[in-house]
Amino acid sequence: MLSKSKWLEKACAGFHAVVCILFLFVRNSHILTLHRWFSVTMSTGIVSALLHNLPYNGVGLYWISVIIFALNVFLFVLGCIMTFLRYTLYPEIFKVMITHPVQSMFIGTFPMGLATIINMICFVCVPAWGDWARYLAWGLWIFDAVFSVMTALSLAFIL
Repeated sequence: MLSKSKWLEKACAGFHAVVCILFLFVRNSHILTLHRWFSVTMSTGIVSALLHNLPYNGVGLYWISVIIFALNVFLFVLGCIMTFLRYTLYPEIFKVMITHPVQSMFIGTFPMGLATIINMICFVCVPAWGDWARYLAWGLWIFDAVFSVMTALSLAFIL
């Protein structure tokens, strides 16, 4: 059995390795951190909304839609964290991405992925949790609408 200091040393070494791997992915991986991953949240969110709104919906489909909704929120938050880390740690990459003719087109997937989350908040969370979830959905919708308009108007002039 490991002593406390040895266990802590091994845990810190493992944590350090995970952080190093995360930073390597943030810097070098085009797969994990680009806006393309928000298109995954778009499709996952639509699947959860469709399963929730089927005309012959049962209890099983409701819970499957809630699980897919939770997965969608997890993927969206993970994408936001990875994108934030990449552009915070390496700000020069943002200008390259925003002027790239293909990568910049995926910026619109962020507000669309958020819109699917807002829909499911309205379908699932507002009936279950009450008024504060309604205000959360409303605030997120306002942010989403402003971000969508900014994206639509600015991309035409940047490219």
